Formats: sequence, C-alpha cells, structure tokens
Amino acid sequence: MKFLGRDPDSNAPADLAAVEQALLAIRPYIRSFASGGALEALATGQTCLAFDYSGDVTQAASRAAEAKQGVTVVYVAPKEGVEVGFDMLAIPADAPHKAAALAFIDFVLRPAVMAGITRVTRYPNAVPASRRCLPIRRCFRPTAKWRGTLPSERSSAAERARTRLWARFKAGN
Repeated sequence: MKFLGRDPDSNAPADLAAVEQALLAIRPYIRSFASGGALEALATGQTCLAFDYSGDVTQAASRAAEAKQGVTVVYVAPKEGVEVGFDMLAIPADAPHKAAALAFIDFVLRPAVMAGITRVTRYPNAVPASRRCLPIRRCFRPTAKWRGTLPSERSSAAERARTRLWARFKAGN
C-alpha cells in the first residue's frame, strides 16, 4: 500500500485490487515461496533476495561472513517503511504455576539476559537497558520514524481479504 502511495491501513476494494495488480506484475520474477530455509539459502549464496525477518537476515550475514565463501548478506528495509513484529510473554489465566512463570519473565527481561539472547539470535529486543550490554551493532533496530507508522488493527473481514489476495499472488493468478 505504501509503495503505491496508499494508506497502509486501507481495506478499500480498489486499494486491495491495486496492490494485487502490482504484486501480480512482479510474480513472474519470483522463483519460490518458502516458509523456512531462507536464512541458509542467503548465507550460502543459493538465493540472492529474500523477504525475511531482520534477525534471520542478520544471522545469515553472520554465517556467510564466518564461512568465508565470498557471500555477503545485507539487510535492506524499504524506504517506504516496514511493519514491526514483536515477541510476547504471557501467562495463561489457568496456568498452574503463575509465580514460576512470573519469575521466568522477570529473569528474561533482565538487561544482561536479554542482551545475551540478542547476541545469539541477532534479533532486536524491547529492553532498552540491554543496549549497554551489546557491543555489536549488527541487529536491525527500527528508527523512530518507522515506529511511528505502525499499522492499525484490522477486522477479520479485512484480514481475510488480504489473506485471499496473498494466496492468489503466491499461486500466480
């Protein structure tokens, strides 16, 4: 939507149709859709472009550098912006050991622990105090500009329309 200059939160049929036409125009140039394996394919040079999570691409870059096979992997965010994903820890209402779950969450959210997780996974995290524990700068962090442009919640009908559009795009029709 942003690439076409339209409101990313729009669910208007005309906007979705415009997106579908733009996607179908590039469809002949897409070799495959894979739900996994992009990290390895990038790191080994088997693929030259992937639409993937920033942490996966950063991991692929690290693996490619370690392998020293002449493969360079770079994460590039579109100038139009990106959607930001996040992980969440929750305790079910009927959890039998809520105190233990809270203790685990408190542990994981300690800056040094979260920094350790980020060092291994290369995924950014939501614990600002962990940054002082991170000597590396190889993980992607969204800028304030991107953080201010998160999409709003969509209705079930809107999600179904977008899911059908994506399925048609992947099928190439």
